[in-house]
Amino acid sequence: MEDLFLKRHISPMLCFDSQPFDSKDFVFELKLDGIRCVAYLSQNEVSLKNKKDKEILGTFPELKNINKCVQKNCILDGELVCLGEDNKPDFFAIQSRCLKTNKFKIELAQKLSPVQYCVFDILYYDNKNLVNLPLLERKKYLEKFVLEQNGLTLSRYIFTQGKDFFELTKQQSLEGIVAKKKDSIYQIGKRSESWLKIKTFNEDDVIICAYELNKDGHLRTTLFGTYDKNGQFVILGKVSLGILPYQKIITSQPKSVPLSNKYPKMHWIKPTLVAMVKYLIKTESGSFRQPVLKGIRDDKTAEDIKKEAR
Repeated sequence: MEDLFLKRHISPMLCFDSQPFDSKDFVFELKLDGIRCVAYLSQNEVSLKNKKDKEILGTFPELKNINKCVQKNCILDGELVCLGEDNKPDFFAIQSRCLKTNKFKIELAQKLSPVQYCVFDILYYDNKNLVNLPLLERKKYLEKFVLEQNGLTLSRYIFTQGKDFFELTKQQSLEGIVAKKKDSIYQIGKRSESWLKIKTFNEDDVIICAYELNKDGHLRTTLFGTYDKNGQFVILGKVSLGILPYQKIITSQPKSVPLSNKYPKMHWIKPTLVAMVKYLIKTESGSFRQPVLKGIRDDKTAEDIKKEAR
């Protein structure tokens, strides 16, 4: 087996969607509203990479000492989160942190909205690849060899009672839970039914294709769509809530020709900017009811969405 630590190009294992269930074959964890990240830790180095394999430690310098949490070379999988005043993960805060590139603004942000790295899996420790070990054995490695300090925490989990756990997260307005088979191996870069995400609200990835400004020059609404099974771009509707934090990135996209004559006030952009939209329900026509822009994705492209639709 190749040495994962030397290669350092791990694409995280992904989940399928599911409904709440109970099972003695699964463990259940909180689904954290943050940024997925793989950490490569050695005695003298910390490397943090997002799902696109981009190095992001410079954006989150408060995590530069998490290698002190382990004594040997290791690879961890987890979620970067910012906690809000209610002590719940704040996705808008972590998204804002991700978009910062100015050194002074990054230093200020780490004081105002510090991140935590919540680890839920270990893939490598002390020159040993662990991906083929059962999940619970990997959890034992975490508990034995990884300390909680310097901004690193370990994800807790429960057994069997997925339905009650989901209802609790729903009452607390949390994102949901993840169910994982106790004996599941870690499947690098694959989406597996051994890991299931159960969300308290609906969420989809879409592509922003146009925007409208109000009379003061501020973002009023954005138009979004996706690709159908035939590879054709289809407009799904408008979203007006949650868009203001992303005005600069949306309005700075390359301009494009109109894709429809139904929206004369829209400024059209190339349909390449991928965003996350959460919503109440999806209508029969495929549009979203009460959509809210949750954030911009830098780990997924419009081409990815096109491939998924096939």
